[in-house]
Amino acid sequence: LRDDEIVHHANGDVTDNSLENLRVMTQAEHAALHLTDDRRDQRTGRILEGAEVRRRSKFPLPTVT
Repeated sequence: LRDDEIVHHANGDVTDNSLENLRVMTQAEHAALHLTDDRRDQRTGRILEGAEVRRRSKFPLPTVT
C-alpha cells in the first residue's frame, strides 16, 4: 500500500479478510464513502440532507443559538 491508501472491509466486518470483502482505496475515498454511509437512512437507503442529517448523526454538531 502507498502511504495514502488503506484497506476497506466492504461488509463492515474487520475480521473478514476474504479478498471479496477487501477494497484498496485512498484515505480520502474512504472518508467520502463513510460520510455518504453516515448520511444514508438505514431503513430506506435515502441520502439525508441538512437538519435531518444533524438530527440523526451519531456525532451531532452543536446547534448555534
